[in-house]
Amino acid sequence: MVVEIFDGTNAEEIIEIYKKTHPNIRLTFVSLSGIVLNDSSDFDDFESHLDRPELKNLGSVNIRYSESLDTHMMYLATKSQDNYIRIAIPVSTLNEVVNSFLLSAFITLLFVLFISSILINIVNKNALTPLNRELNKIAYLSGHVGSYSDNIDQISHQVSEIKLLIDRKIDAINDEKQKINFLINNLNIGIIVINNQGDIILANDFVLSINDYKKQDILNKNYNYLIRNVNFKDKINDTIKKGLNFNFDYEYQNKIYLVTIKTIDSKWTNELSNKYGAFITMTNMTEERNLEKVKREFFANASHELKSPLTTIIGYQQMIQEDIITSKEEILDASKRTSKEANRMHQIILEMLELARLESKEDIKVEELEMHDIVLEVLDQLEHEINAKKVKVITNLNKLKLFMNQNHARYLVKNLIENAIKYNKDSGEINISLVSNKFIVEDTGIGISEEDQPRVFERFYRVDKARSKEQGGTGLGLAIVKHIANLYKATIQLESKVDKGTKITILFKK
Repeated sequence: MVVEIFDGTNAEEIIEIYKKTHPNIRLTFVSLSGIVLNDSSDFDDFESHLDRPELKNLGSVNIRYSESLDTHMMYLATKSQDNYIRIAIPVSTLNEVVNSFLLSAFITLLFVLFISSILINIVNKNALTPLNRELNKIAYLSGHVGSYSDNIDQISHQVSEIKLLIDRKIDAINDEKQKINFLINNLNIGIIVINNQGDIILANDFVLSINDYKKQDILNKNYNYLIRNVNFKDKINDTIKKGLNFNFDYEYQNKIYLVTIKTIDSKWTNELSNKYGAFITMTNMTEERNLEKVKREFFANASHELKSPLTTIIGYQQMIQEDIITSKEEILDASKRTSKEANRMHQIILEMLELARLESKEDIKVEELEMHDIVLEVLDQLEHEINAKKVKVITNLNKLKLFMNQNHARYLVKNLIENAIKYNKDSGEINISLVSNKFIVEDTGIGISEEDQPRVFERFYRVDKARSKEQGGTGLGLAIVKHIANLYKATIQLESKVDKGTKITILFKK
C-alpha cells in the first residue's frame, strides 16, 4: 500500500497516516546510500542501514532484535522511487494477530463441522433410505429378518451379511441345478424342451445319445437340426402353433420310442402370446412292443395248437355219441386217438405255463447241482424211448457243478436229449458230453435246414410239423430251453445239416 501511494516526496504524510491508523507498525524510508530519511518511531540517532538483512534481501521477511526499540521485530523491505521502504512490526503484536486468527479459525472450523455434520446426516438419510429399503427387501427374500440403521458402517456390515446370504442362496441354487441336471441326464427317458420360436432349449443325454449329438450341436437351434421325420416335425409344429398334445410310436434306427408331446404355456418358453412351447418325452418301448407282438403271436399260435387236438377230440366224441362209430374196435381206436390228443393238449398247457413262469422271472430257488448226475437221471427216465428207437447213446461226462433250479436243469437236459431221440434215425447215435462248462448233445438225425435254424427256438415253430405232431411235439420245448439259458446267462450254439444230424451246445457262464 505504501509503495502504491509513495511518489518520492510524500514520505512524511504517509508516516503520519500510519501513525494514526497503525501505531504498532514502524515505517522507515531509507536512501539508496543507507541514510534514514524518515521513520515513524521517535528514535532519531540512525546509522547507515545498508548492512541491515532486510535491505540486503529485499522481499524477504527477517526477524531480529531492534536495539533502537529494544524488542524483536519482523522486517520486510522493498525498493521504490529510488528509496528503500521498510516496514516492521513487533513479534509480540504478530503473535496476538496469529492467536486471534487461530481462535477465529478454530471457531469457524467448529461451526463448519457442526453445519457439515447436520448436512451429512441429512444427505446420508436421504441417500441411504432407499438403500435401506432395498436391503430390507433383499433380506426378507433371503429369509433373513433384521433391522437396519442409517449408519454407513452398519450398512456396510449389513451389505456384507446380505452378500453372504445371497452367496449361500446361489450355492444352494447351483447345488439344486446340479441335482436336477444329474437326474435329467440319468433318466432312461429322452427329454426335449422347445420354446415357441421352435428352438431347442433343453435336451438330456438320452436324446443326444440317439443320434450321437453333442449339446452344442443342437441347443438354441431349431428342432429341425435334431428331428428329421416329417410326421414328428408336423406334430411339433401343431403343438407350438395350435397347442395340441400328442402320443405316438416313433420308429428310428430299429428301435421303437413312445413319444409324448405336451404344450408349455409359461414365460420361460413363450415370448409371443399366440404360440406355445413344447415338452417332449421319448421312452424306448422296443422290448415292450416286441414282447406285445410275441404275445399276440403266442396266443394266436396257442389257439391254433389247442384248436387242432380239441377239434379231433370233439369230432371223435360226436361220432361215438351219434353212433357213427359203433364197433368196439373203432370206439377203442377213437378213444386212443382222443387220449393222445388230450395228452398233447395237456403237454402244451404245461409248457405254456412253464414259459409264463420263466418270463415273469418270479423268485427261483437255486442250489448247487452236479450236472453229471442230472444227465444220468434223465437218460434213465428216457431208457424206454431210447430202446424203442434203437438209438446208441455215447457219453463223455465230466463233473460240472452249477447253481441252478433243479427243475430247470432237468428240463433243459431232458428236452435236448428227448429231441435227439425223437428226430433221430432208427439205430442212430447220440453223443452227450459234459466238457469244461459245456453241455453238448449231438445226434445223427434228420437235421435242420439253414433257413429254419434261426427260428427253431421260437414258440410253436416246427421244422417238420407233421412229424412233430406225430412224435407228440408241442413246438415249445426249444423256446423253453432258450429262456432257461438266458435266465442263467448261458449261450446256445446250434450246428446242423439236413440228413446229417444236429449238434446243440449250451455254454454256461463260468
